[in-house]
Parts: sequence; C-alpha cells; structure tokens
Amino acid sequence: MVTFFSMRQIASLHINMKAAALYFMCFAMLLSSCSEKDDPMVIVPVEDTYAIILTGDYDKFKGSISVSTTGPNCYFESSSFEDTGSKNLSDSRFNDIYEFTFFNYDKTSDYPVRIHCSALCISDNDYSMQCSIYVMKMDGRVLNYEKEFVSFRPGSKPTSQEYTFTLEI
Repeated sequence: MVTFFSMRQIASLHINMKAAALYFMCFAMLLSSCSEKDDPMVIVPVEDTYAIILTGDYDKFKGSISVSTTGPNCYFESSSFEDTGSKNLSDSRFNDIYEFTFFNYDKTSDYPVRIHCSALCISDNDYSMQCSIYVMKMDGRVLNYEKEFVSFRPGSKPTSQEYTFTLEI
C-alpha cells in the first residue's frame, strides 16, 4: 500500500527533524562544556624588576652600561636605555636611573641577567660615582648590589678591573 503525504505533513515532518537536530547539537555542546578536562594551560612568565641608580658625579664619567641574558625563553622590556633589544639593553651615556623588567618563560631554568658597567674618569679633581642595583624578584625578595667608581689622576694607568664590573644575577 502506498501512502501519500500532503505538503503540510511533509513540511511538519521537516520542521520536526530540524528541531530534533538542533536539540541534539545543543545537548552535545552542553555535554562537552561540562567535561572534566582542564582549561588550556596559560604560561605566565617569571617577572623580575630591576633598577640601576647612579649617584654622585656620574656626569663626569665616560663609559657604558649593558644588560644581557642568554635564556632562550627570556626577554627584557625597558624604555630607559639608549639601545634596546629583547636580549640586550645598553646605554653609552650615564643617566641617573635605568629601569627594566626581565621576563623568563622557562620556569625550570633560572637564566642569569648579566649587568656590565664601565665608568672611567681622568681628572685632577676627585670624583666618584655610586652605582646601586636593586632587584625585585617575583617571589618578593629584594636584592641590592653596590659599586663605587673613582676618578684617576692624569698619567695613571688604571686596569680594566678598576673601572669595570660585571654582575650576574
């Protein structure tokens, strides 16, 4: 026996099938959103803040300050330095303050930050420059390093160890 359906019955059947498909998709989305899977892991870097403060007669000294790292997943951010890069910061003129942030995305390795300063002054007068380095570690520790540079008399032959220092933190 062949049954003929009217257009109204076919339209009604089509609408019911669409509603069933929509209901099934909503139910599947609801089930997937209630899964016990963890959210995607967001990697937050270790973020340490540094300040290098120069006091005294820093305008009488010639030299440079540079900061670098070798960490593959590390970078610097700063607007205080003359030359900035993701792995290196440098300045050949002495300002009273330098600030920068060190970001390390590799929590399993503690890559060092290398700070290098050369400051030389040849003068008949006695000049000195104090270099203070402050580090605010992400864990709340504050580290402080100090170095004093003094002027040399004309004709003296200072060695590089007397007017430079390199610090690895």
